[in-house]
Amino acid sequence: MRDYNGFITTAFVGYGIPAEILQTVRAWVMQECGEGFWNAEDDLGYAELRDIQDFDQAMKLLAWSVKEQQLDGKRAYNKFLKDAGGRVGKGFYRIALKAYYLTEQQKEITV
Repeated sequence: MRDYNGFITTAFVGYGIPAEILQTVRAWVMQECGEGFWNAEDDLGYAELRDIQDFDQAMKLLAWSVKEQQLDGKRAYNKFLKDAGGRVGKGFYRIALKAYYLTEQQKEITV
């Protein structure tokens, strides 16, 4: 069973991704999540997610997105943390969705 709070903790501790932005995308990710189980090769309906094959890769993409926003200045960065780019269901949201799906596979590998 997936645990979004554990996902947020792993993202913050392991990759430095602020919890605030993951809380911003939480409702959309949970809505898209459904009850099914997909594997790493699935694109979840979004073609750009097809190339993300493992949890570490997805988390590094999320961390990179956050770091890129820091280059635009503090005001833009803080806005990004609050709205995750402002386009619900696009960009950061989709990568977070794939990362969240891959949390289950990460657990299977480490167990």
